[in-house]
Amino acid sequence: MNKEKELFQIAKHLYQAKLWNDFWDMDIIALQLPNRKEPVFVSVLGKAEGEFGFLVCRDLEDLAYFFETARKTLGNEFEDAVESIASQKCLSLTYENREDLDKEDYQRIKDSGVTFRGKKAWPIFTDYRPGYYPDDIAEEEIPFMIEVLEKFLETGEAFREQADFYEDQEMEEVLMRTYHEDGTYEDGRFTIPGQVFEGLLGLSLEEAPVEVTKFEMKRAERLPMGEAIWELDINFVPLSSIEQEDERAIFPRLLMVIDAKSGEVILAEFIQQKKTEEIQRIFLQLLLKQMVKPPTIVLNFSRVNQVAAVLGSLMRELRIEAVPVQKLPLIAAAQEEMFHFFDHYPL
Repeated sequence: MNKEKELFQIAKHLYQAKLWNDFWDMDIIALQLPNRKEPVFVSVLGKAEGEFGFLVCRDLEDLAYFFETARKTLGNEFEDAVESIASQKCLSLTYENREDLDKEDYQRIKDSGVTFRGKKAWPIFTDYRPGYYPDDIAEEEIPFMIEVLEKFLETGEAFREQADFYEDQEMEEVLMRTYHEDGTYEDGRFTIPGQVFEGLLGLSLEEAPVEVTKFEMKRAERLPMGEAIWELDINFVPLSSIEQEDERAIFPRLLMVIDAKSGEVILAEFIQQKKTEEIQRIFLQLLLKQMVKPPTIVLNFSRVNQVAAVLGSLMRELRIEAVPVQKLPLIAAAQEEMFHFFDHYPL
C-alpha cells in the first residue's frame, strides 16, 4: 500500500470512529513513540464547534503554541484571523465538504483510491508553521503522520471509556500511552510542564546575539539618552501582499515604533522575522535618525519573547529597558487606521 493511500485510509477510519463525540479539544491525549524523545500530543476537534478533525503537536514546543492559541482565542486577544492562523505550529487533519475542496485537494484524494462520502467527511492535511501560510504536509512528514494517527486511533478508542477523566482532572495531567520497540505498550498519565501552559510566554526562545557591526553599535552608544518612552511591536498584518521564502508563502510582519510623548509613528516597516541582522540595523538607523536613545521601550506582553529574541541583546547593550505591558494603545490605534486604509485601497 503506498503512503498516500495509507494516509487517507487512516483518515477514513478516524472519521468513522467519531472520537469528537467523547473528547473535547482540550482533552489532550499523549503518545510516547519509541523513536522520539518527547511525546506527541493530539487534540480532537468537533465537539465544541463545526470543524471536525485532529491537531497533532509533535513535541512540547508545538504544545506551547497550542495553548497560546487556545488562551488568545478564549480571551479574544487575536487582533484578526491572520494572527490566529500565523501563530499556529502543528500538523492537522480536518474534514471538509466536497464542494469546499480545491482542485488539488480533490485530485489528491481521488488519486489515493480511497473513497469518501457525506457532509464534512473529506480529509485535508495541513502543516501550520508560525509566520507562514498554511501548506500541505511535506512528503517527509507523511510516514510520521501515518504512525501517529494509527496509534492515536487505537489509543483514542481505548481511552473513550476514560474520557470522564478530564472532567475532574487538572489540565496539567493527561492520559498517555507509551509504545515500546516490540509493539507493546503501557497506559498511564503525563504531567505537562507548567511553562507550556503559559504558551509563548513560557516558551524559552533563543535570543539572537548582536549581529550588526561594532562600528554601528559605537555610533548608537554615543547617542544621548532621551526622555520619551517608545512603543514597539512586531506582529503579523492582514495584508494580501506576501513574499516568498523557500517557495512557501509568508505572512507580512510589521515592525512599528511610536514615540509615546508625541504620538508620532517614527517607524513602520515590513520585515522578515528570520533576518535578525537586518531588523537590528533598521532599529539602529531609527535611533540615529532620532538622535537619541529612549530610556524605556514598552512591548506587547504576549509578544515580548518574540521581540526580545531579535532585539533583546542589542537593547541591553544600549542600556534601553524593555517593559512588557498588556496593550500598546498608540500602536493599536495606528494599525487599526492603517489596516482600514488598506481594506479600501489594497496594495
